[in-house]
Amino acid sequence: MIKYEKRIKRVCDYIQIHLDKDITVSELSDVAALSKYHFHRIFSAFTGVNIVKYIQLLRLKRASYQLAFEHELKVIDIAMDAHFDSLEAFSRAFKQWVKTSVIPAGRCAVIRHKGSHDQIRDVVCSLYSEWLPESSEETRDFPVYFHYLNFIHEVNENDLITDIYLPLK
Repeated sequence: MIKYEKRIKRVCDYIQIHLDKDITVSELSDVAALSKYHFHRIFSAFTGVNIVKYIQLLRLKRASYQLAFEHELKVIDIAMDAHFDSLEAFSRAFKQWVKTSVIPAGRCAVIRHKGSHDQIRDVVCSLYSEWLPESSEETRDFPVYFHYLNFIHEVNENDLITDIYLPLK
């Protein structure tokens, strides 16, 4: 499977660049240099979802950013840009997607990270390995989550701001 890793990465990059247009399986299998049948199997094995679902999830993710931060856009326009035939279909898909990432209420330790998202892992590790033992706090049974206050298409990478939340008991 390792020999397919670069091909699948190339396909994912291609999808990201061409997210606004209709993308066909034939087109993507050509990018991967694989037959359609083989491409479907390999892509699903790598990503855990089929190609249609993967593209839909990327479009929903982009739509969520637009809904949150681009207030001048109409919801119907965001739905159409995400390649949904109607506002109702978009709403159903969006609701189904969003329900999997519920943010818990309650106490949290919060740390603000400024800079590239590549360094967030280090900040989270120090939160657990340094701050938590010294604080005498206990974590809840919920993972760390992030609140992205701006995005790479809006600011330089060094100016990205992310709040990191660690749920506490």
